[in-house]
Amino acid sequence: MTERLSHLLHDEADLLDIPSAPTGPVLAKGRSIRRRRRATSLVAAAAVLGVIGGGAALLADGPGGGDRTSDAPVSATERYLRGGAYAVGSTVYFGDPGNGPITLEEKVKALYYTSEGVVVRTGKTPWTDDSGPSHYALVTPTGDVQPLDLDLGDRVPATDPHTQTMVYADGQQGAWELVVVDISTNTEVKRIPFEGSFSWGGWEAPPVGLAGDTAYVGMDDATLAIDLGTGEASVAEGLDKATMPEATGGHALTTDYSTSMEVVDLASGERLLQIDLPEGHHFGELSPDGRYLKVVAEEELDENGQMGPADPGFDVYDVATGEHVSFDQQPWDFGWSPDGHLVKVTRTEVTVCDASTGSCTTDEQASGKGEIKIAGNAYES
Repeated sequence: MTERLSHLLHDEADLLDIPSAPTGPVLAKGRSIRRRRRATSLVAAAAVLGVIGGGAALLADGPGGGDRTSDAPVSATERYLRGGAYAVGSTVYFGDPGNGPITLEEKVKALYYTSEGVVVRTGKTPWTDDSGPSHYALVTPTGDVQPLDLDLGDRVPATDPHTQTMVYADGQQGAWELVVVDISTNTEVKRIPFEGSFSWGGWEAPPVGLAGDTAYVGMDDATLAIDLGTGEASVAEGLDKATMPEATGGHALTTDYSTSMEVVDLASGERLLQIDLPEGHHFGELSPDGRYLKVVAEEELDENGQMGPADPGFDVYDVATGEHVSFDQQPWDFGWSPDGHLVKVTRTEVTVCDASTGSCTTDEQASGKGEIKIAGNAYES
């Protein structure tokens, strides 16, 4: 666990009303290219405190209902790490089935994991390709809401669940800059110039990924690795060119989508995992901590002309051991939590699964209307 998250846990422990320990054992319940498509729909209730700033009116409810009965108290940060964060309509939840709710005035378009909580993008509609303005706020697991002075337009930013940094590309052909923002203080830290051609994807600037103190930028001829400290740019050997940088937890995914997938260590270039794919088109996705790889077979077009799973189900590989677990459920119903649990949200339930064993825990969740957005999933289009 990072130093920042460790401090959060210790701070919260000082505030917890901890009961006497039971005589028995104390058990704590703990733990696209699907980029540019897919979303589903749920809502929930409640808003009390108004916070206005950064051009957006934000209503925040303090953390509260939804805790499961447990023999030991579980902090908001622990629930966030295990259960992640998600939104239903305008309401943000943390954990499983969810601390909160924290209700914002606008519809949630996307959520990005950081060590401080989630950066939430909102607007009049839940769709990222809507022409209306977007607003951003940092929402913490304990219910704090801090508006952020961000105006990203049609750009794809990146965060890391273990840092308080957001990065995105700005500028134009021949004059690109990597913008580094500290979301905990709502300040732009620096701009790092870099070069290269960008013509794919249709965004205003190339998409970026972030792993620790290195940003990865998907250019036409290569994916660049940019050191946030020194500003030095180099070719990222483990990442494909002209694609969304798939770099998380110090690991990178590279694939031809039809014959093989590889996970490599970004620092050393060492191959950590290689998978020979069966016939067909396949998609891979790393967990936010880089420990697991989700593999989905995609080869059929639905009635809307969208490519979808050939059969329900997907596999999750442990990058360190190569062992895998099969899930007999729709792959795109699931997102990830910061510590590598799989998270599924429906109108009535929240399911959290251990990626290493396949065991799942399901809790009831309030029903309602609104688009469901799981943090860490890519909704930019």
